[in-house]
Amino acid sequence: MSRMVVQFAVYSQLICFFPCCLLQNYVKLCLDHWREMKDSEKKPYHDKANADRERYNAEINVWEETMIKEGKRELVRRKTLEELRKREKRAVAEGNEKTGKASRTKGAV
Repeated sequence: MSRMVVQFAVYSQLICFFPCCLLQNYVKLCLDHWREMKDSEKKPYHDKANADRERYNAEINVWEETMIKEGKRELVRRKTLEELRKREKRAVAEGNEKTGKASRTKGAV
């Protein structure tokens, strides 16, 4: 599983590399050119980055589900664990409603 790529990174990987330049000069040239580009010129790079983001999210979701099933929750992102806890709470609340049990809230007497 590889990391997702942002639009500018897609752009800077696709334009030709100037071997005579230092890296910081190359990045500056790319960035200057990127800033001068119109939105319509940037669109292919945005599209490619968005497709890569969707691929990455699909892969990470499958991997996280596998880690949870294997009991390796410590490897899963905090955001995913929070969403999982919310889903579990909702499922418990819905189960209580179906069985007629009232759920107790904090501070209730």
